[in-house]
Amino acid sequence: MANNGNPNYTKRNVQPFQIVQNHVQLIQRNAISCTWEQAMKCPCVDIQTGQPKPNCPVCHGQGFIYYNAVDVDISLYSDEKKLAVTESGTTSLMGTEATPQITVNGVEQGMKVGDRITVNGWDTVENYVFNVTKSRLNNKMFLPYKVDKIIDAYVISNNVLTKLDVNTSFSLEDNLLEIKDDSLLNATVSLNLSVIKRFYIVYMEKELRYLQVSKNSDKLWATGRGNNYLTYDQVKEGKFPNGVQVFRMSPKLLLRRETLYFSNTNLISSETDNNMVINDPNVSAMNDFLGSE
Repeated sequence: MANNGNPNYTKRNVQPFQIVQNHVQLIQRNAISCTWEQAMKCPCVDIQTGQPKPNCPVCHGQGFIYYNAVDVDISLYSDEKKLAVTESGTTSLMGTEATPQITVNGVEQGMKVGDRITVNGWDTVENYVFNVTKSRLNNKMFLPYKVDKIIDAYVISNNVLTKLDVNTSFSLEDNLLEIKDDSLLNATVSLNLSVIKRFYIVYMEKELRYLQVSKNSDKLWATGRGNNYLTYDQVKEGKFPNGVQVFRMSPKLLLRRETLYFSNTNLISSETDNNMVINDPNVSAMNDFLGSE
């Protein structure tokens, strides 16, 4: 057991406790509904190379599985550019700072780097360019974004930009794009897509936030006010022990848009490249880009 190195002081010298309810409601009033998914390495990883299998039917070569979806309130703010010095020189790191609701800590001890955040009900337009090979014509092609719908599509035919009928040319199901028009073989197609806005947690700017709590009412607010889905070590047999307890508060997150990881250009030169591995949105794959070791 470690020796106690804390100073001796009396209760009248102690600062008053913070009111947890105020933190909960402040975040809620400045938040938007999001879906948080935890990230896990896909078991398809090749034993020899350590890389995910490009034809994996689960992760589609991304290397990650996103599971255990939970709806939470998240306050998104401060879209900023931050300079970082990397091996490639000075880089501008675009990111969004965010604070989730306090009770995310009741789900397997909270959020971590690599987890995915989906902003519910918020679409954005994304362009996606690809060329149609025989393999892609015969097999469905995986799109890296969560696509709500195909807005329109264009090709160049006889040196003229031509708009395609998306209903007869394509079919989309669970982000698998089926090319139904055989005449598109060897053509390059530019799609305008309506995609769901998604982010990935790339850095925990303040991971260890906490409050000391004494009153049972504050302890109740810190644990979701009876939400049975949430679990906390501080709760013993459904009750709070008397005295002061420490509860983990919301971390401060740095998020990055999905489009910064997944390229909107997918042009290949041979059929053997058709199922190339898609870069997954993990920090280790972006070390130089993030300016970390």
